[in-house]
Amino acid sequence: MDSLKFLAVIPARYASTRFPGKPLARLGGEPVIRHVWKQVTQVFADAAVATDDPRIYDAVEAFGGRAVMTSPDHRSGTDRCREAVDKLGGDPDVIVNVQGDEPFIAPSQLQAIARCFDDPSTDIATLVKPFTEADGLDALENPNSPKVVLGSADQALYFSRSVIPYLRGVPREEWLARHTFYKHIGMYAFRRETLYKVTALPQSALERAESLEQLRWLENGFRIRAGISDVETIGIDTPEDLAKAEEFLKLKIGNQGGGFGRTTVARSHAKPDPDFNPRLSTANSRLMNTTFIAGPCVIESAELLDTVAARLTEINRRLGVQIIFKASFDKANRTSIRSYRGVGMEKGLQMLADVRSKWGLRLLTDIHESWQAAPVGEVVDVIQIPAFLCRQTDLLVAAAKTGRTVNIKKAQFLSGEDMRYPYEKACDAGAADVWLTERGNSFGYNNLVVDFRNIPDMLRIAPTVVMDCTHSVQRPGAAGGKTGGNREFVPAMALAAKAFGANGYFFEVHPDPDHALSDGPNMLNLNDLEGVVKSLL
Repeated sequence: MDSLKFLAVIPARYASTRFPGKPLARLGGEPVIRHVWKQVTQVFADAAVATDDPRIYDAVEAFGGRAVMTSPDHRSGTDRCREAVDKLGGDPDVIVNVQGDEPFIAPSQLQAIARCFDDPSTDIATLVKPFTEADGLDALENPNSPKVVLGSADQALYFSRSVIPYLRGVPREEWLARHTFYKHIGMYAFRRETLYKVTALPQSALERAESLEQLRWLENGFRIRAGISDVETIGIDTPEDLAKAEEFLKLKIGNQGGGFGRTTVARSHAKPDPDFNPRLSTANSRLMNTTFIAGPCVIESAELLDTVAARLTEINRRLGVQIIFKASFDKANRTSIRSYRGVGMEKGLQMLADVRSKWGLRLLTDIHESWQAAPVGEVVDVIQIPAFLCRQTDLLVAAAKTGRTVNIKKAQFLSGEDMRYPYEKACDAGAADVWLTERGNSFGYNNLVVDFRNIPDMLRIAPTVVMDCTHSVQRPGAAGGKTGGNREFVPAMALAAKAFGANGYFFEVHPDPDHALSDGPNMLNLNDLEGVVKSLL
C-alpha cells in the first residue's frame, strides 16, 4: 500500500445546467473548489484540478493550487481524469477522482478509498454510506441518491437509482430498520491501467438506462470495492445546496475539533489509523494549510533579492513548506520624506519576475494606489493591502478584480471584528481568495499592542488569518524620524499567534538587518528564519 503512488484529480466544469459556475461559488468567503482542494491535499500531495474553463483554472492557480485545462467535450469526469493524467505526466499507480463540488469531503474518506487498494484484486474503489432510520424513506427513495448493493469483502454488485434490494413481505416503512441500505458517494479511484481501459469502453445498456457510468464497468467485469463511511457530506448541485453548505460550515466552525465523523473501510477491518496518509506525514498534512510569507521589507538590490530567494528555496526544500517571497517596490508610508522608498513599480516588478523565473517562488507585494493593481496582478500571486489603507474601497476593489489572492492587513485602529467589512468589499468585488493579517493596534506613544483575540475573531470572517510577526513588534516613529522595533520578540509573537489559531505567518528578513534600508529593527536575520519556521510546524 505505502509503495503505491496516488494522484488526485478534481474535475471541475463551469457549465452546469442546475448551477452554472458552481466551483467558483463562494462558500465561507472562498470558492467551493478551494474547499475541495484543501481537503484533498491533506491526504494526497500530488493533486490537480482538471477543468475546461479558464476562470476556474485562474482561480486555482491564484490560491496556489495546480490546474490543467481539458476538453469541454468529455462525457464524464472519468474521461476528464484520463486526459488530465496524460497531460500531467508522471507515473501514478492509482488515480483518485474527487468531485469538484464536494467541499466537505473528509480526509478519513480519502484514506478509506486509498485503503481499498490494499487488496491487489481491486480495480476500482468508491465510497458508500449507510442510510439510517433518521434519514427517512424520502431520502432512501430519492432517485438522485444512487444506491449500491455490496457482496463479500464489500465488493459492489450493482448500483441503482431505485431502492435495492426489495424487501419482500416487509412493510416499506420498516425497511430502514430491517436492512442496511447503502448510499453511493460519487468518488472513485482507479488503477492506472484500469482508468485507460474503462474510458475506452462504449456506453452500455445498463448505463444508459440508469445514467450511472459505474454500471458500464461492472458489465465489463471490473471489480469495484467500496469503502464504507459514516461521514455525511454536502455536495453542491444547486444554489439551494450552497445555502445548506453555508449553514453546515457555520456549524462546523462553531464546533471546531469535532471533525466530520468516523470512517471504516470494511466491516471486517479495524478502524483506520487517523494519521494514515499514503503520501504525506501528519506534520506535512498540517503545514499544507499553513501560509508562510518572508522576504526583505523593500527591494534594495537584485543581489539582496537573490540572496533571500536562494535561502527561502533551501528552507522550502528542507522543511517541505512553500514560503511566499515578499518584497515592496515602493514603501509609500515611510515616516520621513527623506527615507528610502524602493526602486519603483516598473523596475521592481521586473526584479520580482526575475525571482520567480530563477527560483520558482510564489510572490507577494503591496500596492498603495488603485492603478497599481492591474500591472502588479500580472506578476505576483498575492496583492497585499497596507494596514492604513485597508478601508479604501477603490483599492480593495481594484486588487480583487485582478483575480489574485488579496491579503488585507488590519489597520492599527481597527478591531478584528471590524475586518468583516474590508473582507466583504474584496469578496463582493470578485477576489479569488482573501486573507486577513493581524499586526497590532496603536494608541499613540510610539508603540503597538497586540490583542491576540483578534485572530479567532478574524477566523470567523476569513479562513486564512496571518500573523505579521514583524510589524507587530514595531515602535512607530520611535527612532527619531524612523521606525524602531524589537526583533527579539518576533519568534514569541509567532508562537503566541499559533496558540490563538493563526494559520499564516509573515516575516520580513534580511541578511544584515542592522544595515537594512527600511524596518531594520523589526526584521529577522535571514539565518534565523528556518528555526522560527520549524518551531511553527
